[in-house]
Amino acid sequence: MFTARGEVVQPSEILHKKPILVERGSFRPCDEAHIGSAESGARTVRQEPSLGGQRPVVLAEMTLRSLEPGSDVDHRDFLARAEILASLGVDVPHLPVRALL
Repeated sequence: MFTARGEVVQPSEILHKKPILVERGSFRPCDEAHIGSAESGARTVRQEPSLGGQRPVVLAEMTLRSLEPGSDVDHRDFLARAEILASLGVDVPHLPVRALL
């Protein structure tokens, strides 16, 4: 898994016993609506009494469907979106290299 800081870590280091908020989408483009949605979701999760105000780990799940053979999506575009999300403080799950080839 890549953290928002670009560090490679085992998912368990980040996710073990933590609340997780997953935002799904293509993030093309990544705009204020995505950020607002993630922030709103994080606030809601933090209000859950059983979590004691613990901040959730926010993950951006980008679909790979459009990267299937014959698709019109440029792999560099996909990786650029992952970098933008990371720069906004959102962790991006690691993708197998073959999924991007």
